[in-house]
Amino acid sequence: MEKAFAYSTKAGENAERSFSWARAASHFATALSIVEKRPVKPVLEARLREKLADLEALQGRTNLEHSHKALSLFIALDNRERACRMHRLIGVAWTSGTAGEVDLVRALHHFEKAAEIIEPQPDSTEKALAYGYLAFGLLRAKSSFSQAKNEAEKALAIADRIGDAGVRARVHTELGVIAAFMGDLSSAEASAEQSWRIADKAGDLWVRARAALYPIAFWPWRNERGWLERWTERCLEHRQSSRITRYDLAIYSLHALLLALTGRPEQARQSLGQAEAAMAERAYFTPYWLHFTAAACAIVGDQARADALFEDARRASRAGSLSSHIAEVALYAKFLVARGDRSRAAAILRDAYPSAQEHGSVVQELNLLPLLAEVSARNGDLKQAGDYLAQAERLQNRWSAWRGLAAPVSAARGVLALERSDWELAERSFAAALNEEQQHGFLYAQGRILLQWAEVYRRRNAPGDHERARALRGRARAIFADCGAALPEDHP
Repeated sequence: MEKAFAYSTKAGENAERSFSWARAASHFATALSIVEKRPVKPVLEARLREKLADLEALQGRTNLEHSHKALSLFIALDNRERACRMHRLIGVAWTSGTAGEVDLVRALHHFEKAAEIIEPQPDSTEKALAYGYLAFGLLRAKSSFSQAKNEAEKALAIADRIGDAGVRARVHTELGVIAAFMGDLSSAEASAEQSWRIADKAGDLWVRARAALYPIAFWPWRNERGWLERWTERCLEHRQSSRITRYDLAIYSLHALLLALTGRPEQARQSLGQAEAAMAERAYFTPYWLHFTAAACAIVGDQARADALFEDARRASRAGSLSSHIAEVALYAKFLVARGDRSRAAAILRDAYPSAQEHGSVVQELNLLPLLAEVSARNGDLKQAGDYLAQAERLQNRWSAWRGLAAPVSAARGVLALERSDWELAERSFAAALNEEQQHGFLYAQGRILLQWAEVYRRRNAPGDHERARALRGRARAIFADCGAALPEDHP
């Protein structure tokens, strides 16, 4: 029996070193079965179960049996650091879906327990990670930005003191997300770049994967072409070199969205195929990212698939208590507005906006308010539209460098002016929106602005307006054709 145990553990270690996770898990499971037949040896059993829990996580398997048993054993052994780690890993499983579903409330419970258990202990990598993941949970489950920032700063201070570059990179990644939600995009950008540099030097492939992905997958939407291009390229390059497949759904969905927005529909469909393949392999994994897939499908004309994926993402965000993500999923409403389905768009937006407003999520408010203003104006509620627009303008005035986020506000101002028959203001607003979108945003959005601008001349009907409207609609049609998109139904 001793020889069999030694052989199994050695074989498991060798398989692990060669990244053969399934083979390693099989060998360690054999070792565990041998241990279970012996007189009770809780330390050895706990270590083996922890090893099996790690391997299950690496394979994306939805089974927490080993994690929970290891946690109980480490608590009984009063091994605070290992118990803390198991709480953290269980929490991560609930955030990703590898627990069988996404549940941020359960995840936050485990992150809080991890921090509580490790708090009396000396500084260590595990203690820094515990505070870092608590920040992760507080942001995503509660949108508690200030609390999350405090916990992340505690984690960073520990990582600095012990000189752990990998943890420093992780925490800077998280600080970037927090600052982005708070509307401090300058600090957010600095944290993201610092995380990327540190992760690159640290040499940890998983830390680098997170550093590349989070600025586009977990930040609120910035409507900024250069930002999406830079980080998507980093994600794709790292994916190719590291062969880490865990984030394929997000990476290929974001790549498809970038390609669709910038007029490369065939390439977008190829990336959508890769996203669908990732989805088929791990349907349970991070389903809240499906709104990226839905948006890309909507642009290239697969409306039925887009609607189904959007509903999946919306349900996952709600059911999983993903507070920080609910407003992001709601941005799909812009495609509903373009299709003329304003009643459904309004319901989705009004359901999501209070959360962003309550938690002071400035960037999300700047995304939602122009859409709310446009829907209200189109529905004839000009006072409500004016209120939404005024709030967007107040937020916009806080900072001078919103870049891509300025275009939707200008376009909403144009729509409201259009409905008020203020032709001069409408012209100026749509001209500003188009300029801002050309500088910072995306080709697809330019097409919609041109159609809205053309409507000014169609309604005003002054001498030469017919020709002006026709020219703008012609430019818009060319853009939509380049994007492989149908002309929006609200603009014949």
